Amino acid sequence: MPLTVKDDNRRFVLVNEATGLFHSRPAADFLNKQDSDFYAPERVQQIWAEDDEAGHSGMALEEEQSFRTISGEARWVVKHKRRLVSPDGRSWLITALFDITGRKRT
Repeated sequence: MPLTVKDDNRRFVLVNEATGLFHSRPAADFLNKQDSDFYAPERVQQIWAEDDEAGHSGMALEEEQSFRTISGEARWVVKHKRRLVSPDGRSWLITALFDITGRKRT
């Protein structure tokens, strides 16, 4: 399951190997970068709007959507996003993707 964690500056601070496999690139390529390093501006706006919704509401965001990977592959995912605040006041946005492409194609 692809899993990422972003800091308050929207930088990826944790990326698991499943994320790298999902996007067909090494997971380390994401570290300390932002969505804007990988996606077109209109896609970044959509991603950041989702991030803001999950961050400001305090509720988990869950939605099924068509998703184009960084490598350009069309997939279907169930996306979960949630903001967590650490005891020192820093906030983290955790995103998990469940790939349901096989189910959607059958």
